[in-house]
Amino acid sequence: MAVAWMFVNATFDGSSFIQGLVVSLPVSYVFRRFHPGGCKLIDLGNMVYVPRYLASFTKELFAANVDTTCRVLHPSKPIDPQMMRYHTSLENPVAITVLANSITLTPGTLVVDFFNDSYDFRINVLSGDVEGTRETVENWERQLSKIFGDGQ
Repeated sequence: MAVAWMFVNATFDGSSFIQGLVVSLPVSYVFRRFHPGGCKLIDLGNMVYVPRYLASFTKELFAANVDTTCRVLHPSKPIDPQMMRYHTSLENPVAITVLANSITLTPGTLVVDFFNDSYDFRINVLSGDVEGTRETVENWERQLSKIFGDGQ
């Protein structure tokens, strides 16, 4: 909402963003009760884990970009798409969404489906490195469970 505030005012600087936060946070707080099932996003005490998650995600994002670019430009590197199934212990819908988006935003991986009844993702892995992808997703899941106080 703070970014939308900046667009509405057509000013894109730090002070406009702060003004947007000052306006949007109380509005969000007042209307949170209208969200079905409540809206527990993140505890402020768990915010200390966010930079670690962002660093891990950025590292994997960079590595996946390099790997995917090499696979596209060098015909000798195989493109071996495989489907994998990954079970998550996360229960918070926002945490599950962040995990799914992190997987999809990383080049070479794509969340194709999510099964609500079993909390399983179906993931397409371009490189065929299913175990490497599983380790990365497990790492992200552990970090997200700390951020959202969920699951594990």
